[in-house]
Amino acid sequence: MAEYSKKATKLLRTLIDVVALRSNNKKRKKYQGQFKDSDTFLVAKIKGEVEFIPASLLPDQLGKRSKKVQELLDEVFGDPKSNPALDERLSEFYKKHNLKRDLNAISDTIHYYLKPKPESAPKKVEVSEMETPDFFSAKAIKKCAPYANQAYLASDPNLQKIGNKFGQSIVAPTNYWLRALNIAEFDIEPERYWQVAGMFKSFTWGKLFKPGNKDKRVFFSIGVDVANGELFYNLDCQRTGSNKLGRDHIARFDYFLQSKDTSGRIKLKKLEEYDWEKLITESRAFIEKNEALYDEVVAYLWDSEVNIKHFKNKLIEVRSVVPAGDSPPENSSPDKNHKKLSLLALNFEKDMLLLMGKEDLAKRVRLMPNKKFDLLSYTVEGGEKWIKIKASPGTSPHHIEVTRKEIAESKNTDKNVYLYCIFDYAKGKNAGKLLIRKGDFSRFLKLQPTTYSASFKR
Repeated sequence: MAEYSKKATKLLRTLIDVVALRSNNKKRKKYQGQFKDSDTFLVAKIKGEVEFIPASLLPDQLGKRSKKVQELLDEVFGDPKSNPALDERLSEFYKKHNLKRDLNAISDTIHYYLKPKPESAPKKVEVSEMETPDFFSAKAIKKCAPYANQAYLASDPNLQKIGNKFGQSIVAPTNYWLRALNIAEFDIEPERYWQVAGMFKSFTWGKLFKPGNKDKRVFFSIGVDVANGELFYNLDCQRTGSNKLGRDHIARFDYFLQSKDTSGRIKLKKLEEYDWEKLITESRAFIEKNEALYDEVVAYLWDSEVNIKHFKNKLIEVRSVVPAGDSPPENSSPDKNHKKLSLLALNFEKDMLLLMGKEDLAKRVRLMPNKKFDLLSYTVEGGEKWIKIKASPGTSPHHIEVTRKEIAESKNTDKNVYLYCIFDYAKGKNAGKLLIRKGDFSRFLKLQPTTYSASFKR
């Protein structure tokens, strides 16, 4: 174990050294040259940035032959894997660092080393090695259903029997189902209780998440919705308990996954059509199909990374972005799609309020044509939001045009003024990224005069 830790630590230090080559004028060409041919990359977060490092750069840095380096990578990381979600991020990485290559032509051959293998990872248990409980019983679930969310009294013999049935017929099969999925790259958290704080639970669930992502509170879950009489498997987030995500995070999660197929339900009347093999095969296929979506929503919620081409007719809010620079791009012009963008912003505001349970406020959101502001919306608490909508050309917030009057109006302390900057707009998809800022525009905009009031000299 100690030897493994030394190797993993040494490898991480080497990756940091490799990234430093980018800032070395003498060695930058060598760094860039490896990106032209490599089809295997190590992925690591270094100094807060996601870095892609060509595996071909490591032999020189480590002072070892390629074969020895390959053995080290296999020992620390395991086999490299393809990952469509990372393909998109790799493409963005190439653009960001001015690296030239047609990645689409080789997308089928690109593989990634993602995370070091755990030092003492528990052995995966094969289904054949596990004690197989009886399959879920519709009769048992129906018998427990009336007790969901009801008080449990340990002194009541009848409630003791219901508790035992809950544990044997619902909790135990849930945990067997979870372990039998046996999906590489995912850790699990089994169900531990059938009652919490003296109350029968209304559902059981087991969670699956990638190593290192447990604290992100986004996961696949499988289990039994006892109260509603159904089995489920879905892509979800932590909505309850002391460790739940905030209301805003939950709304953004739900908004991101709108119109996506992120859940499966099996009603009790259909349960007789299933056995362990069919249930495990169906739910495993669902998780493997949506693994890339899981990666995307985690990257979105925690790193503000999103591929806007995966969406249609909507705006996706990002919280942190790097402005592209001071000067506007050549041939930039005022936005010609203002009406379309205003409608997208209108729908964004309505959807977010609806997802946070504010239907009454969502109905009051409206466009304001020919007014000082483009949109009137509301905070969750019911306060007014006076919104000015602007568009920035390019894939990052680069340049917008504002007037002196708009700057003055943003300083109005009687109104909650917001600037909605839409960028990376995909016209064919009618979708774009949204950056939201509140208050005096001059606090977060670098203002440059572009027109003057002029008169002829005498």
